[in-house]
This record gives sequence, structure tokens and C-alpha cells, in this order.
Amino acid sequence: MSSTGRKKIPIRKIEDPKHLQVAFSKRCDGLFKKAHELCVLTGAKVAIIVFSPNGRPYSFGHPSVDCVLDELLHNGNQLEKYDLMLESTQGSNINKLKEEYNELKDALRVENEKKEKLKKLTKAKESDIKKIEKLELGELKKLKKSMKEIQKQIRKRIDDEGLHEIVKYNRKAYK
Repeated sequence: MSSTGRKKIPIRKIEDPKHLQVAFSKRCDGLFKKAHELCVLTGAKVAIIVFSPNGRPYSFGHPSVDCVLDELLHNGNQLEKYDLMLESTQGSNINKLKEEYNELKDALRVENEKKEKLKKLTKAKESDIKKIEKLELGELKKLKKSMKEIQKQIRKRIDDEGLHEIVKYNRKAYK
């Protein structure tokens, strides 16, 4: 008989009381082990109080729960300072996030407008292509001739206005 080993389970409320107690026991031990590691590695003072699903309290403290709680209660002024610092930091973060949100919202609006314009252009191009596909051979030859005439006029204008360098640059950019 083989076990399933470690596998990821979805985070949701466990309904079965037996499974609930087993999960609590395993996770509570893991929580206390991590707290102990934190204390050993960093010298931090930690107090954890956890109530089981049955209402029974479990605690871990380093050096002890009482010692950590006494320090917390006697240094209440420090705690208030930390609360004020946290509030001011959160306020500035919220303002930054609001600004970023507004910028992104504006950028999204601009992109949606571009998208609509492109849709309209695409539809127009598709209808032009359909019109060209319906042309007879003689009409296609006339269209080709007029396009060659337009091409000549564009080349003449480029020559007249000395735009050779710009045209060369654009050709390189689009290759």
C-alpha cells in the first residue's frame, strides 16, 4: 500500500470534524516549528496563541508567551508609533495605487479608441478588396494603369522636393 505523499489541496473550510482535527494538528505543529526557526535564526521574540476547532488554546512563545506579552503591554507607546507609521505608509501607497490606476484606465481608454478606429479601417479595407475582386479584366487593367500613374507622380514629387533620404530611411524601418 502506497501513500499519496504531499499534494496541494484547495484552501477551503473542512467540514468533516475528524479531518478538521487532523489538519489543525498538523498545521499547528508546522506553525510552531516555523516560529521556532524564526526565533533561532533571527533572535526575534514571538508569541502565538491558537484556538483549536474545539476551543482549546495552544500557545508557543520564545522566550515565553508571558514574557513577550508583558513586553508588548509595557511598550504600548512603541506599538502606537508603529500603528501611526503603518497608517501613513498605507495612505501614501493607496494614493500611489490610485494614481497608477487612473493612468492605466486612461491608457486603456486610448487603446480602446485605437482599436475601434482599426476596426473601422479594416472594414473599409475589406469592402475595398471585395470591390476590386468583382472587377472585370479590363477594369483591373485600367486600375493598374492608374496606380502606375500615381506611383510616377509620387516619385516625381520625391525628386522635386528632395525627399530621397526620408524614403530610404522609411524603407529600412519597415523591412
